[in-house]
Amino acid sequence: MLNYSLNRVGPLILFGYTENDSLPQLLYNAAYYTVNYGPYYELLASAICFIANAYSAFRFTHVGTYSRNFRVVMISMNLFVTGIAILRPICYFVPEDYYLTEDKKYISAFIMYSIGYILHICIFIFDSKYILIAFERQIAFKLRATYENTQDNTTIKAFLLFLCVVWLGVTTKAVFVIFFREHDVDVALQKAFMMDSSFYTLMAAHVVALASWFYGCYVFNNLSKRAKHIRRYGTTLTEAFIIKEVVNVIQVISPIINAYICIMVVAVIILAYMIPSYMLGVMVEEDVHYHGLVTFEYMLIDTYNLYASCYMIWHFKNLRRALFEDITRCLRRKCVTEVEPEPLECYNRTQEAEIYFTNLKDMWNT
Repeated sequence: MLNYSLNRVGPLILFGYTENDSLPQLLYNAAYYTVNYGPYYELLASAICFIANAYSAFRFTHVGTYSRNFRVVMISMNLFVTGIAILRPICYFVPEDYYLTEDKKYISAFIMYSIGYILHICIFIFDSKYILIAFERQIAFKLRATYENTQDNTTIKAFLLFLCVVWLGVTTKAVFVIFFREHDVDVALQKAFMMDSSFYTLMAAHVVALASWFYGCYVFNNLSKRAKHIRRYGTTLTEAFIIKEVVNVIQVISPIINAYICIMVVAVIILAYMIPSYMLGVMVEEDVHYHGLVTFEYMLIDTYNLYASCYMIWHFKNLRRALFEDITRCLRRKCVTEVEPEPLECYNRTQEAEIYFTNLKDMWNT
């Protein structure tokens, strides 16, 4: 529970600063304005992100040029990111007084802590998304000769297993905090279900995000080198298709991973500041400095999600084409002039073959 009067000096107290010094006042004001106005930026970015992810999730179900497993993983990731976009503002903007069990507000408490519980799971899945995407691409490349036709379910099984592990971890943590609590019931429920109220849960999320980024970078770099090396030696059309798909996905994902580096650098700096401060007792979950840093991180994550969502819609050609078609349909303008196709009977066999393979090549390159 946020307390503005608690620990106004923050970690600077270790260096002999007091409330009357200018530097602690500057940091306090920065944290104060971040906590109070940052969530409005989060709300705006989350609304745009929600629209972009909902649209791409819907359109990915109709994109037949990507394998089914890849579409399942991408749609699932979009849904979890959309969940964060919806649930995080709710957790912030609903006052804690509205769901205090001390005041016998059990129904509202159940609803809010359920939202916080689901948000826990969504954030951990988001933090591990590059593990899941990279694993799916790795399986696709390994089984490239038969992947398109057999539609191996290893990736989906791994995703469900990972989801169960995350659910089990979040549930175990909540049960442990509630039954071995050192605080009153409402504070314990906050620490159990509201992610921002638990320092150790936030640290665990950072560790998962770092591991996901390292694994994703390693796998995508490795697949890129191997795919480019053997791209010209695919023995079947299916194998060549999967290799081309892997290369295209890596080309789209790589700039997004590079953007994620910026988030990770800032996250590491914040961790380097928060961990010793928390361990030395000069920063706690209730003070404004802690909430200011957490809110700032969420603002960065929302910015990244907004960039990644819009970038993927634009650079996945089929999604971009679908977007243009939908915009055209909404504006009720016909952007493409229809031309009556010429009958093939007017060409000889050589010309017919050239037209056929030209069309096939154009379809392959889209």
